[in-house]
Amino acid sequence: ELAYRLLWFIREKLYDSGRLKAQPPSVPALCVGILYLGGAGKTPLTILLTRALEKKISPVAVLTRGYGGSSGRESEPLVLGPGELKNRPLRELARMAGDEAALILHSLEKTGMVVCGDRVKGTRAAVAELGAKALLLDDGFGHRRLGRTLDLLSFSESLLRANGHTLPAGCLREPRPALKRARALAIIRQTESDLPLPRFISRSGKPVLYFRRSPGKLVPLAEWHDGRREGTPAALLEGRPVFGFCGIADPEGFRQTLAALGAFPLTVLAFADHARYSAREQRELFERARGAGALPVTTEKDAVKLDLELIGPGCLVLCLELEAEDSAALDALLEELLV
Repeated sequence: ELAYRLLWFIREKLYDSGRLKAQPPSVPALCVGILYLGGAGKTPLTILLTRALEKKISPVAVLTRGYGGSSGRESEPLVLGPGELKNRPLRELARMAGDEAALILHSLEKTGMVVCGDRVKGTRAAVAELGAKALLLDDGFGHRRLGRTLDLLSFSESLLRANGHTLPAGCLREPRPALKRARALAIIRQTESDLPLPRFISRSGKPVLYFRRSPGKLVPLAEWHDGRREGTPAALLEGRPVFGFCGIADPEGFRQTLAALGAFPLTVLAFADHARYSAREQRELFERARGAGALPVTTEKDAVKLDLELIGPGCLVLCLELEAEDSAALDALLEELLV
C-alpha cells in the first residue's frame, strides 16, 4: 500500500506542476468517477446525468473504456451510434463493449457511445464521428491524461463506511485527498434514514448532491431486451419464493433489496463482477429456479448478457430507479458545465 500511495503522490505532483499535461476535449466534458472499487452506483448515475444533459444540449456522447468487453482492450475506438441495438443483438454488444456499456446504450436511445482503451482517442472520435457537443466520461476520474470540465465523484452509502486504505490493502483506487480534484460529490442513498456524512466528506468542503435509488419494476427478460419496461411493481415479490442471481460488485446490496421487498424464501447466487454466463450456467440457473419453485430474478447489468432461450421466459429483471433529491442543484451543476 505504501508503494501504491507513493506512486500516486508522484503522479499527482507531475500533473499539478504541469510537467505532465492533460489533453482536454474540444467540447464540455463531465466525468462521473469513483474512488472505491465498484458498487458506487456509477452506471445508473451516468444514465441519469446523460438524460438530464440531453435536455440542454445535443448530441451527447458517452465515453467508456468498456470494462469486460473485447473492445476495451483496444487502442482504436469502437464508435456506436444511436440506434446501434437495431443492428446487433444486445448480448453481442455486451461481449464487445462490456456489460455496463451495453446497459448504458440500451437505456439511452438517442445517445452515441465510444468504447476505447485510449480515452483521448475516444473523445476525438466522439466529436469527429458522432458530432458530440458534450461528453459524459464514464469512470474516468483517475485518468488524468484526459482533461475534463468537471468531475463528479459517486459514492454509495455502504462504501462511505469502507476503510481508508488504498489498493492492495483496501478498496480505494486513490487516497482520499484525491477528492480535491472533484467539483462535487454524488451520494446515492437506498434507505430512508439519512446517515451522517463521514469526516473525510464533510471536511472536503465539496458540494454534495444526493440521489435516491429504489426498486421500480419487475420486467420479463424478453420485454426488457425489447426496450419495454412497463412490467409490474417490484413490491409483488412480497411473500413469493425468489431465486436471485447476479454478477455485480455489490451482490449483498442486491440480496438486501430483494429481502426488503419481502421475497421469501430467498436464495441469491453471486457470480464475479462482470461475469460472462456460459450456456451451461444459464441452463443450470433455469433448472435451479424451476426446481425450487421460485421466480428467477436478476439485475439489469446481468440481463444484457443473458440468452432468453437458455435462461427461460420466466426470468425477471429488477429495474432500479434513480432520482435526484435536489433537481435544482443538479441543474445548476449542468449549467456550470456548459458555460
